[in-house]
Amino acid sequence: MKHINWSVKIGLLLLIHLALSCHQTKDTNDKVIVVHARGITYPDMVNHLNSIKSDGFFKRKEASGSIKKLHPITNAVTICNMASYETGSMPSEHGIIGHLFGLKEDNSLRVVSGFAQRFATETFWEKADIQGEKVLNVGALTIHGKYENHTNVDCLAQGSQIGSPQILQVIPDKEHQSHPIIKYKNLEGKDKLQLQQYPDALLVYQINQADRNNELILDDDYNYSNGFFAKIKSGTWSEIDHAKDHNIKQAFRVKWIPSSKDTLSLYIRASYANRGYPDKFVEQIDRGIGPSRGWPNIPFYTSKNISDTTLIEEMNAEVDYVMNAFSFAAQKKEYDLIMIDYPLIDRLGHAFLGLRDSSIAVQKHYEAAFNRMNKDFERIEDFAQRNGYDLIITSGHGFSPIHTSIDINTFLNKNGIHTNHKETGWEAIGVPGKVSAHIYVNDQLNPNDKAAVLSKIERAFKTLYGPVVKTPVVDDIYRKNELKDINLFHHNAGDLYILLNPGFVFENNGDEGDHIFGTPTFMGDHGYSLKHEDSFGILISNAPCEPCHSTDISKIIEEQLKLD
Repeated sequence: MKHINWSVKIGLLLLIHLALSCHQTKDTNDKVIVVHARGITYPDMVNHLNSIKSDGFFKRKEASGSIKKLHPITNAVTICNMASYETGSMPSEHGIIGHLFGLKEDNSLRVVSGFAQRFATETFWEKADIQGEKVLNVGALTIHGKYENHTNVDCLAQGSQIGSPQILQVIPDKEHQSHPIIKYKNLEGKDKLQLQQYPDALLVYQINQADRNNELILDDDYNYSNGFFAKIKSGTWSEIDHAKDHNIKQAFRVKWIPSSKDTLSLYIRASYANRGYPDKFVEQIDRGIGPSRGWPNIPFYTSKNISDTTLIEEMNAEVDYVMNAFSFAAQKKEYDLIMIDYPLIDRLGHAFLGLRDSSIAVQKHYEAAFNRMNKDFERIEDFAQRNGYDLIITSGHGFSPIHTSIDINTFLNKNGIHTNHKETGWEAIGVPGKVSAHIYVNDQLNPNDKAAVLSKIERAFKTLYGPVVKTPVVDDIYRKNELKDINLFHHNAGDLYILLNPGFVFENNGDEGDHIFGTPTFMGDHGYSLKHEDSFGILISNAPCEPCHSTDISKIIEEQLKLD
């Protein structure tokens, strides 16, 4: 009997021990929020921390030693680096070897976007999905990984643009005034205006001409008293929805931009529809916070159609939407893994980076952006602490200013290389991938001719200097077999891989004629080799890694989620 009592006691002690062990395991965080704050360079973060004394989010993280320099992959353009960050593997394994690259199929070459290609290896969030963890992905640049279908993933991707932005200029219609209504017509003399895909032709008028800050009215008649579509004050935005069914395809945003004395400018911003999966989740976002804001209109800023102030408003509207989507979705459902693509510094860098050293206004935009990130990341951290999440913030790559674009195939043509691969006898074609390019030589050439073409292209690039700043354009040139050294060797890789120096980008110069050099679309871009300090991003995490690489992030997340 005594033996039985001791057995019972020992069993009870073991049960208590197991219960305590289970309780301790449950209390440790096994949920993760990861914020991909693209475009924050490590040097920029150091400069920000050195310039402030306040105890904000970044300052606290610096004090705790959790801000680390992050080594990106060699070809750290957005999609290549993102694939490495999400899979923990290099481009040679996941197969995404450029923003654009050639897909070799049945002796043919097809140029594809890296954003449209599925990865060859699993992402950390797909592993979580397969093992039954619930995943929220907000603001995603891509909606896929290795697999096409996902069971436990709610994905809200960047929106799809509907229609095109436009600047509409209107002038007083002096022949058809009826006091106190001040009627406007466009420069072609039309008073009824079709904006975006809106079903009704709209009229533009004011009530009082004496006050230039008076409200501008959009309506389908000149009768203000029976209702109107929108009132807009100078310098402000208005949302225009279809009155009957709120069809996003028939909606737009409009801003009255101050112009000359008699001319009013209306900036019509294209609508964006949410995309993602599953449909029920996207419908909940549509009903809860409305349609996507989409990309800020950087090309309209670089072409001087809109001001920096207007562009900054668009950037903040996009970030507002991402933050609101995160708050809305995360409070509706308990997720094990939350991913947030936070685009603010990426947008600033593309639009303004080339002006930062010379423009006080741009410097203030960056200061305001860091102040906003301090507040937004504190908000995310507060949610994480209250709900038992570990928080990781990363920027997979940095930025460098851009001053000159290079049309690669115009350059090859001017150096005697036949690039039209649709014609017999073509020799080589360049596929521009922002700060790098793959060059594919015709496989039908005999070995001697192919070797001659490769050498000719190499010589041409080695002697290429910038048009204004007389510095070498090329950083490194790799032959295909040498790409193993930088983890870019893949059967789809080019016979030559050209990596540019900071300040240059490969772009089709389009309507700038057959010039080699042109004006870049963006003032800043990513992707330079690791010898350039501005290529390095950041990692904010308590997880150990020294040095820290982009490919470490997926491993850290998998360990914290306790994935097999």
